[in-house]
Amino acid sequence: MPINTRKLFSESLTIILSVLFALFINEWRNSYNENKRTQVILENIKQEMQENQALTKQLFDYHSTVRHTIKNALDQDSLEASFFSDGVFDLSKAAPNGIIQKHYKNIAWEVAKEARITNRINFKLSTSLFDVYTQQQIVHTTIYRIGSFFSDRRIHQKALLHENMVALNAEFNLLVGQQQYLLDKFEIAIKQLHMKNSN
Repeated sequence: MPINTRKLFSESLTIILSVLFALFINEWRNSYNENKRTQVILENIKQEMQENQALTKQLFDYHSTVRHTIKNALDQDSLEASFFSDGVFDLSKAAPNGIIQKHYKNIAWEVAKEARITNRINFKLSTSLFDVYTQQQIVHTTIYRIGSFFSDRRIHQKALLHENMVALNAEFNLLVGQQQYLLDKFEIAIKQLHMKNSN
């Protein structure tokens, strides 16, 4: 092989190797940045879930007490004495703090969906996250429905008192069950997020 040809081959090889190395470094940097971004998103979701989990525990205890109050009045046939004051239904007798004091957060989850986080995490974790936020929405819907029930003018009709309280008792039974299920889902998802961020 002539010297000029060898030199040309050597220079070409050097250029090719330099380009490949630059591409490798660029790919490595992109992958590193992507992983860092994924970790930040998952950490934000974990923090958001822990806050929502604490809220759910508070609501679960509170709504369990409200359910117990309603069931007690139904069992003792003391609905009018328990819930009517001056001919008007008194919400505070059943739920002294209203129905809900705080709302669930889902900002971190919305950001994660926008960033297509499920493309960068395993299927098991992805399913757990969807389960939590779906169940959270179900709980929110039930709470909203109960709130609408309390704001309906028919709640103030004494003739419908027993029927209304039976319906409310059923709604609170449903709500407490949904919250317990959500608490179970939180436990699973937060544990998986902790393991993911530990890796």
